[in-house]
Amino acid sequence: MQKPDIRRIAVRESAIIASCAATAYGIGRFLPWINKGVFSIKLTALLYLASLALRAAGFFIRMTFTAAFVIGAIGVALLILAARYPALFAFLK
Repeated sequence: MQKPDIRRIAVRESAIIASCAATAYGIGRFLPWINKGVFSIKLTALLYLASLALRAAGFFIRMTFTAAFVIGAIGVALLILAARYPALFAFLK
């Protein structure tokens, strides 16, 4: 198993945080009636938490698709084997 590359992870996370801060600053420029400093910090934190949630959701969706593919492949293999050897796989009917 490979060791995680700490520098690569740190660069990726800092890029995500910087993009969240830039987005919060940009949204703050469009809303002139909001206290920009507090709003930008809070919105940056919320955007970063949302990015964490989306990355976790992506992981679980990938795992779900992988499990569905494996279960489907097993089902197709059983279907082919049941068609080829009907006496051996009679318990499936």
